[in-house]
Amino acid sequence: MGKKKSSEKQKKKRRGKMPLAFKVIIVLLLFYFISGFYQQAREHQELRSNRDALLQQQEELERSIEEHRRTIENADDLESIERLARERLRMKLPGEEIYILD
Repeated sequence: MGKKKSSEKQKKKRRGKMPLAFKVIIVLLLFYFISGFYQQAREHQELRSNRDALLQQQEELERSIEEHRRTIENADDLESIERLARERLRMKLPGEEIYILD
């Protein structure tokens, strides 16, 4: 009976202890998963900031498109044509003088 008790105690001790290689593998797997999670979180943040920049650029382009649409709609209006000729081409009517203020 003495041998059975001692062998049972040894089995329990062995069951309670994990081999060192198993512990090392678990630590390495944890490190791998944590580093992967960190990398994905960083990539997600980068993609989110890129998305925000693209949305801002889209809004600016939509405003520019709307401004150009209004310019096109007013292209037939003589006052608009005269204003554009004066502002962009620095044209003037006979007898007028142009003063440029910067």
